Amino acid sequence: MSTAQTQAQVAAIESAQRAGRPVTAADRTLLTKVAEEMQDALKPRPRMPRGSPPRTRRVRAAS
Repeated sequence: MSTAQTQAQVAAIESAQRAGRPVTAADRTLLTKVAEEMQDALKPRPRMPRGSPPRTRRVRAAS
């Protein structure tokens, strides 16, 4: 599922909640999954120690 689709679904679910309509189990599952992904994205990532060589990507030469 694309990010745009997920955002649209979350917006629709939140709108339904504000309107007082019941939320299905599938809706709750999606909201939980999105919340967990957001929390994971906000976690600090380990930093490279000083003096370490920079990470580089190998790029193949055009043929």
